[in-house]
Amino acid sequence: MPELPEVETIARGLRSELLNAQIVKVNIVDPKVLDEASLKLVPLIENTKISGIYRRAKLLLLELENLQNQEPLTVMAGFHLKMTGRLLPVAFDETPHKHTRLFFDLITENNERKRLFFDDMRRFGYCKFVLPSELHTWNFWHKLGLEPLEITNKDFASAFFGRKGKIKALLLNQEIIVGIGNIYADESLFQASIKPDTLVQNLTTAELFTLHDVLVEILKEAIKGCGSSIKDYRTAGGEPGAFQNKLQVYGKAGQPCPKCNTLLSSMKVGGRSTVYCCNCQTK
Repeated sequence: MPELPEVETIARGLRSELLNAQIVKVNIVDPKVLDEASLKLVPLIENTKISGIYRRAKLLLLELENLQNQEPLTVMAGFHLKMTGRLLPVAFDETPHKHTRLFFDLITENNERKRLFFDDMRRFGYCKFVLPSELHTWNFWHKLGLEPLEITNKDFASAFFGRKGKIKALLLNQEIIVGIGNIYADESLFQASIKPDTLVQNLTTAELFTLHDVLVEILKEAIKGCGSSIKDYRTAGGEPGAFQNKLQVYGKAGQPCPKCNTLLSSMKVGGRSTVYCCNCQTK
């Protein structure tokens, strides 16, 4: 599943190409991609301007500003890409792909006609239209935790104080810290020298501060590298990311540790495959 760096990369790519574009038409290929409440808002989506494109957690959000001569209105379009979802700007004459679930007909700020496809091979992803005033009623949104790139070390550590459980599983909990999946949890725990199954109550404040520091550094470097393409992820331009070439431990069980040359081990934490170094990660 695309994690924070991948979704941030897609948001930046779309922003550079489609900000202030007008949505002329919403084409729903697979009605199951929208819930019932979103389907009712489709008429409000047409003739809107994409006034903002950004990320929250692993969600990609389009802020749509109404252009019709009526009371000003803003609608949010949230896309959760899940395992295989993609948002692709394409030429206006391009026909829907085999796995296209929904697409917008657009007129860009430069008066160029384009389309934005939401493709999803495995159909786990979805799109949701919601009024900003009703975001609090979206249970998923309401429960989202802290953004790791926007908080201090103290905020990060405080999010774990009083909790019980293994640190890897808690890092993956989107109600605590958002945007972190298997890749960046494994990488940050390795760099912080923390064993993934360590109980969070056994970590010191200083160790949590260190974990946040390395997590932020890794996330920023991954964004610079346009994310990690392990399987399906592609940027908004359809290109693979490059940060997978810098991964230290993720997916490398049985290979030598880049720090000490000990063969990397694997285990399950919170039902997720986890790679670590039994020599370097001892806490």
